[in-house]
Amino acid sequence: NSEPNYGDFAMTVRGEDPVVAFSEYNSQGLVDLYVKRWVEDDWIGSTTTVNINPTLIGEYPSLVVKPGTTPVPHITWQEGGEVYVKRLVQRLNGPRWERVGTTLDADSNPDNLPRIALNSSGNPVVAWRELGNVHVSQWRSGVWQPMAGALNTSSTTGSTQYPPAIAQRSGQLFAAWDEDVG
Repeated sequence: NSEPNYGDFAMTVRGEDPVVAFSEYNSQGLVDLYVKRWVEDDWIGSTTTVNINPTLIGEYPSLVVKPGTTPVPHITWQEGGEVYVKRLVQRLNGPRWERVGTTLDADSNPDNLPRIALNSSGNPVVAWRELGNVHVSQWRSGVWQPMAGALNTSSTTGSTQYPPAIAQRSGQLFAAWDEDVG
């Protein structure tokens, strides 16, 4: 695309091919989210945005790839405007992105910074910040299920400011975040 880069991106690997998600301004001044992968000597991918609603801004992507004979990329991002932000997840199904469940909201309040990992069953797990608190939900039995309440140790709303991190090792999930406890 000839429009300037927005500055948000995420990267992972699918097999031996790097996969990148990036946000770009479109001709209407909105921000579209794309995913492409490096094959041989070129970036390939759909020219269709990952955004669910093309009139909203798609930003803060996070990528993970489910391993297997046909590795499946999963992406989470926030989509919204100045007032309402929602966190969404999609997975690549052949040449098209398909939505995984509904919006991830713990308190139905805008916030941002989702991150994605896979649990030991290969299902997506998403951590995000909402009203300054860190939440985690996993995809199980066809729905997003919260894994706990807010992970913060501080009861002060807004005690986190940066994106959480989430990873899985040997069947155990780990989350990390910043927190103002003073």
